[in-house]
Amino acid sequence: MATRLVPFLSLVLALSFSACASDAPAEQEAEAVVTEHPALTRQMAFTHTHEVNFGESEQVVGYLVEFLRVPEGVVDERTFPAGTVLLQDLEFKTVGLITPGQEGVAFDDQGVPTSLGHGGREQLVMAMFERSERPHFRSIMSGQLLK
Repeated sequence: MATRLVPFLSLVLALSFSACASDAPAEQEAEAVVTEHPALTRQMAFTHTHEVNFGESEQVVGYLVEFLRVPEGVVDERTFPAGTVLLQDLEFKTVGLITPGQEGVAFDDQGVPTSLGHGGREQLVMAMFERSERPHFRSIMSGQLLK
């Protein structure tokens, strides 16, 4: 199920980065995404994406995508419930997730899940990326409902 969202997240990040480099207004870029990719818009509504790095290094090792609560009255049609966190590698492949109940699940190369148990976000991110240093998260994109 998690791997179905990977193409959506990849496209959103690509569009986000291209919008930053473009002379076109951000509103026009957003309208194009809504018009051309309505499923993408629904999946990325009310999410927040962060770059992940560890220790003193500023080298990005992956991405963390948080599924936020939707405002009252908005129908939530996303694949994952609010409170879910997806972890992706540098190629935007989903390598794990953290459930709203703080259970970590890692996916191998074939997409087979392995439970990492329960824990805090930092602890589970360290386990998924197999690192001993504390993770750092830098906000890069906040998805909003675009019509």
